[in-house]
Formats: sequence, C-alpha cells, structure tokens
Amino acid sequence: MQVTAQDSKVLQKKQWIRIENKPLWKFVADRLNSFYNFKDTVITANQNETKLYKLLSDYKIVEGGTSRQKSLKKAISKIDSEYVLVTDVARACVTKDMIERLIQKADEFDSVVPYLPAVDTVVYRDSTINRNDVKLIQTPQLSKTKILKKALESDEEFTDDSSAIKNIGGKIGYVLGD
Repeated sequence: MQVTAQDSKVLQKKQWIRIENKPLWKFVADRLNSFYNFKDTVITANQNETKLYKLLSDYKIVEGGTSRQKSLKKAISKIDSEYVLVTDVARACVTKDMIERLIQKADEFDSVVPYLPAVDTVVYRDSTINRNDVKLIQTPQLSKTKILKKALESDEEFTDDSSAIKNIGGKIGYVLGD
C-alpha cells in the first residue's frame, strides 16, 4: 500500500492511533464483533479517509457528514436490524459485560445507555445541584433502529442518540457504565 502526503495527515488523528497493531477504529470494531456476531458493522469515515478504511477492513464504510448526528444518520441508513449499537472510538475498551447489560434492558426501552454518577460537586448556572440527580452519559448506546431513525429526522443537533430519542418522547433506560 502506498501512503500519500494527504494520507499522512489523516494518520495523525486519534482514530489512527495503533492498538495491537491496528488503528483504534478497527480495534474497537473488531473487539465488539468478538463479543457478538453482529449482523452488520458500519463505520463512518471522513471523506478523505474512506479509502484507507476500506483498504484495512471488510466492514461497511460510509462517508460521514459534517456533524456526529449527520454521520450517524448516514450510517444507520445502512442498518435494517431491530436494534442498533452506536459507539465511538473514544471507548476503546468496552467490555462484553457492558454490552450484555445494555442488551438485557433492550426490550424495556427505546434506548439503553451507560452512565457514570457524578462524584464531584455540580454547579449549574451558578447554583449547586444535587449530584445524585446527574448522570454522565457514555457510549455505546443501544437503540431501537426505527425509533432512532425517526428521532434523527429532526434538524435539531443532539449530542448523543438517547437525547434525540428522548426529544421525540422515547423511553430511555440507564445501566451503570465503566
């Protein structure tokens, strides 16, 4: 494989950090697929990176959008399963136990998300609030595919899948994260 100057710039991004001699994005995808036989794995990539992604894996590679939400919308358009698990490369060491906790609650909710409790004092708009009322939301998030697709039809930008689903009245379940 020949690497161009443009490719060299791409290789400096976080998703190209190597773990076990794999780019981080591939390490994460391979790790999750080692836990379960997922029907499809779709990975979004910057338009300048899609060629490299395709050279390095057999996963479905989709050119991403200008935001996380637009990228997600493109990716889930390729999904036809009842549920979709969405994650990012920042959570490289997700455990099988975490995935199982999400799956166990899948039938009860439109989206199931891991969270961490706040352990520090929390101030919101100059007022101290009860930290027990705060959840720090993580990925991966497991959602009903049809509901997530509907939630992403909005032009409003959401920071995660569960926020979009909650916005249309969906039911969100929480499991303790890592």
